[in-house]
Amino acid sequence: MLASDILQVLGIVFEVLTFVVLIRLLLSWVPGVNPSHPLVRLIRAIADPILAPFRGLLPTFGGMLDISPVLAIIVLEVAAEICFSLSADVFTGVSVGVIVVGAVEQLVLTLIILVAVLVLLRFLLSLFHADPWHPLTRGIKAMAKPFVQPFDGIITSRSSIDVEALVACVAYIVVFLIAKFALDWLAGLV
Repeated sequence: MLASDILQVLGIVFEVLTFVVLIRLLLSWVPGVNPSHPLVRLIRAIADPILAPFRGLLPTFGGMLDISPVLAIIVLEVAAEICFSLSADVFTGVSVGVIVVGAVEQLVLTLIILVAVLVLLRFLLSLFHADPWHPLTRGIKAMAKPFVQPFDGIITSRSSIDVEALVACVAYIVVFLIAKFALDWLAGLV
């Protein structure tokens, strides 16, 4: 019973840390936030050490958009899910391998979905002829560029619609389905 309780508490701690990182992210988007306010300093003191390792992993896109908090939130949520699953499965006898494979599956599939949605947003922006100089349009295009780049040159005729992004989105959906099948198969082996 004690191990289950400890895992539950750890899961709750990871959930709270996810919430703090999310608040930190939102505060960075609000202009005029007083950085010396005690509450802002407390949030930064908790969230910044969590974000630091992720900032070294991912570059900023377009020099203005840092997506490392998204990765940190995903990792914290996966850690919370592992803790909650382990605490619930202490009594049912589910193996740790199944839980770890399930968590890895959730992480991998979430990342693929994020990439597919990002590429789809790029396609939709071109489809609806969004203002190319708007900061949001530029940010989405900059973030999606590395994921669309392998598909550049597939279509030889140029148009105002970003067909490469559509092809990339379909490819990432296929990768998602293959990864889901493979990881479900692996979970069945464990």
